[in-house]
Amino acid sequence: MIQSHIVNFDLSKRLHELGVKKESIFYWGKGDYQDKDKIWILPFQDEENWPHDEIYPAYIAAEILGMLPCHIIDGKVFWLDISKYDTKQYYKIFYASYERYYLNNFEFQDDNLCSALAKMLIYLIENKLVDANKINQGDKL
Repeated sequence: MIQSHIVNFDLSKRLHELGVKKESIFYWGKGDYQDKDKIWILPFQDEENWPHDEIYPAYIAAEILGMLPCHIIDGKVFWLDISKYDTKQYYKIFYASYERYYLNNFEFQDDNLCSALAKMLIYLIENKLVDANKINQGDKL
């Protein structure tokens, strides 16, 4: 199903709240004429003709990867690392130095790659390590 290839509704909403406004291939829509709590996956953004109350980009992994910086400098250079673990079927996202020091000792794990990437981007924006406005402008991070 498409849900395994896009950021879930709650993380998409949080990215939007943090100021990430980049377009996506897919969108989440919430609400319609009969059910205000129904959540839809939209293959387009059509705010004028779609009966919904909320709409957020439902980013795919490639879109989120394009928003994450390749590295972060915080005393040392920390490089983005994405690992997949077969035994537990999950992805782990973190930034590490060549000496394997982890940036702020944080990492994000999820069985959905898009969600793990989105959690990392949310962390970086909330902790002022990445600026949502620069993401929106397409600046190279």
